[in-house]
Amino acid sequence: MRVDEIVMGTAIPAFARGPAGTITAWNEAAEALFGLPTDKVVGRPCHTVVEGCDDLGTYCCERCPSWRAATSGKPIHPYPMQVRHGLGRRIVVTVMILVVTEDGGTSLVHLLEPVDAAKVVFSLREESSSLAPGRESSSPPRTMDLTFRELEIMHELAVGHDCGMIASRLMLSPTRVWDQISSCVKKLETRARTM
Repeated sequence: MRVDEIVMGTAIPAFARGPAGTITAWNEAAEALFGLPTDKVVGRPCHTVVEGCDDLGTYCCERCPSWRAATSGKPIHPYPMQVRHGLGRRIVVTVMILVVTEDGGTSLVHLLEPVDAAKVVFSLREESSSLAPGRESSSPPRTMDLTFRELEIMHELAVGHDCGMIASRLMLSPTRVWDQISSCVKKLETRARTM
């Protein structure tokens, strides 16, 4: 299957970065997520369109870390990142990458899943409510007070990773992960689950 067929054949936001570092395919779901039509992005350097970043700052750049990992044969695990919408706002997504080699060279197919932080936090609050008899569950909490790193950790918890796994995946100390979880618990007025 060709790279453009993979990108166009999925219903989730997807795009491909070719060997030259430019976007070679962009599907309708990516148009909707980013607010940018295909004709405005294909041929442009990937990092100038996506403008991905994490808590440490810029992630997407000319020296793309995912590209370096792929070309050195290292596996690329799914990771959370903020991307830039065409109107300037930031969107938190989980990025999954497929490495595809064709006659024209290696391409990275990016599959993006928007992170609904409110759902993640709500599920944690529901779990906490079930542990506290007499406490009524409430509507999904506002997550505006959570930092990007806290949202990232909440996402990792929601997919079932324990404290040690989160520390390893996010390159943090377990103590730092616990501090972030404690901060979330206080902000969300919930209880921590055993890790």
